[in-house]
Amino acid sequence: MNQQSLLIEQLDSALSGASAGRGVHILQQVTDLFLAGAGYSREQIELFDDVLGRLSDGVAAPARTQLAQRLCNVATPPLRLLRRLALDDLSDVATPLLAHCRHLDDNLLVTCVETRSQRHLLAICQRPQVSESVTDRLVDRGEAAVLLAIVENTGARFSNTGFGALVLRAGGSDPLAIKIGARADLPRHHFLRLLTVTPSTLHEALEAGRPPDAAQILVSRVAEAAARQAPVAPHNYATALGRTRAMRGSDALGERELLQFISDGKLDYVIAGIAVLAELDVKVVEDAFMQPRHEALLTIVKAVGLGWPTAKALLQLRGGGGNTELEQALASFVRLKPDTARQALLLKQITH
Repeated sequence: MNQQSLLIEQLDSALSGASAGRGVHILQQVTDLFLAGAGYSREQIELFDDVLGRLSDGVAAPARTQLAQRLCNVATPPLRLLRRLALDDLSDVATPLLAHCRHLDDNLLVTCVETRSQRHLLAICQRPQVSESVTDRLVDRGEAAVLLAIVENTGARFSNTGFGALVLRAGGSDPLAIKIGARADLPRHHFLRLLTVTPSTLHEALEAGRPPDAAQILVSRVAEAAARQAPVAPHNYATALGRTRAMRGSDALGERELLQFISDGKLDYVIAGIAVLAELDVKVVEDAFMQPRHEALLTIVKAVGLGWPTAKALLQLRGGGGNTELEQALASFVRLKPDTARQALLLKQITH
């Protein structure tokens, strides 16, 4: 029998006839000993992990809560014990770790979201940073208080799918809709969808929380028309079309100019310029830009001979610029053959 097993056996014997109060006292002493030390080896930390885990099994919730609080910010903690405490059925025990401990990985947090209570989920919403994989599950399982808390957390990151699910869930909650609309990282196409699922009486408040730009004006008009179930009134691109047509006529409209429009945030000129190059109605390009999926936009970009830097900048401009989404879009862009893209573009020209 090794030293660790022998110690655990002796501990079991010592605790077998001990009172509850005695067990709590021993737990506090061993925790004091662990926290007072420094530079423990991996074997020593594993020993504390086993001993503290055995002691915590036999104490009531207040003692486990205190233990979680004390271990929350330890540089090299007993990881198995942290996992057990973070997944404790009682949220009071788990909350200190779920909200603050940096040693909990995303897999554990996702497990917690999928199997524990709404109070556990609320604790996770307090973390300084919450990744997309965790917020995806929070949006799926969270009730109203959880959704508000994670949307208010500026350190939370949402995937394109997560934002889409959030917008759908905001349809019956004005406070949630306003909080979502106020997020600086909300992609424009999701803001458009948010306007279509909320009552028109809320649109003024939503728009007030967004920076005033061409995209905001555009999505507002589209959303209002959709809410009335009427044809969408075309955005006025006259000025942008006039300038970009003149630029093309003097052979001064290409990748460099479009990238400059994107850099300046001139959405009207970006859409008008691509429409001129592609010889498409500006509404077709506008629709491709606003779609959550990237295929239509990438097809137009490829067909007119623009490269990946422009395609990437366009995706980032509309808010679909997460690393995973950009990698998927790049793979699609590379696979798309120019001839195929041009044939698709020709079909759009004929049908529009």
